[in-house]
Amino acid sequence: MRNRAVAHQGDCLGRMCCTVQRRDNRIEISLRGDIGTREAELLQRHLNSSLPVEQGQEVVIDLDGLNYLGGAGIGTILALYKKITANRGVFHLTNIPGPIYHLLRELRLDTLFALSPRQ
Repeated sequence: MRNRAVAHQGDCLGRMCCTVQRRDNRIEISLRGDIGTREAELLQRHLNSSLPVEQGQEVVIDLDGLNYLGGAGIGTILALYKKITANRGVFHLTNIPGPIYHLLRELRLDTLFALSPRQ
């Protein structure tokens, strides 16, 4: 089977930019900027309309360029996690900046899915 990669141009939604790239059964989402309430709502709509989830899919969200993640943004990430795992998929966050990583660990999200801090 050939490795099929489809890149999606980055979309800026308020103070946040999102890039989605597909490789076979893996989706890589890169988030940059700030995710406040407005950006979380826009991101949720964007991912719901442009991200069909298939059975057993792996979704990796790269937070390396993220400066701020508010409560609504965490809710959006949790909604995506539920959508992926409901279809027996794998979900994890990677390259998480220090303060955001500590917040997510404090909220015990590491008990739901893998969290990898920025190196």
